[in-house]
Amino acid sequence: MPLPRHPQHPNSFQAPWWICLCLWVRVFGSIASAEMLPPADHVLDEARILGPDTRSALVARIRQWETETGSALCLATTTFLPSAENVREHTDRLASSWMPKGRGFILAYDRASDAHAIAPTLEAWETYPAPDVVEALRAASEPFRLKSLPLDERIVQATDILMQRFSQADARLDLHAQLLPGHERMAAIAFLVILSVGTLLVALLLARSKKRQEENAIRHFFPSFPAAERLGAPYGGGVIAERTGNP
Repeated sequence: MPLPRHPQHPNSFQAPWWICLCLWVRVFGSIASAEMLPPADHVLDEARILGPDTRSALVARIRQWETETGSALCLATTTFLPSAENVREHTDRLASSWMPKGRGFILAYDRASDAHAIAPTLEAWETYPAPDVVEALRAASEPFRLKSLPLDERIVQATDILMQRFSQADARLDLHAQLLPGHERMAAIAFLVILSVGTLLVALLLARSKKRQEENAIRHFFPSFPAAERLGAPYGGGVIAERTGNP
């Protein structure tokens, strides 16, 4: 006798639990792996803010800047973020996954919250003086306050300002590195001049002291003595006086 079968709804489908688990791991694993590596052109525009021409021009400037400075710069835009994460936390997470090492910056913008954040890497903080970093981040944030500008122009201006400010910071570091040896060279030259003058003065003092010693030795070898001198008559007589003189 066949066993009775439970009736099923014609549109219902119950997948095995292990299939659901595999799909879940695949989806979230792909998302996690995508965030581990930065985009090839260092621009991830999920919010579709940048047009093709604007994006291409911006990517070209970023690549040129990276070649000139040796730093890295990534731009990321999102349509919305999870409720448990703000744009600052999102930017820090991208910096940790995209740039775990090296000197670089992450500029992120979230359309839903209309908020942005800039995250320098640890090496960037160690390379530049803290006032320069803070001032550069402040200047790069100014375009986002200009609500009269289109969103893509604000993002492009912020990126350009960020690159410009750190190019100037690199120039100051290079100038400081070039001037420091010059100062050391000038100090060495001044030290040599002072040492030479001091050596000459010591030599003159020694020569003078030696001359005095020689003069004193001669006077001691030929001491003063009394000598008689006849005064008065040319043919005898007169007064004999004594005087002291050197030979």
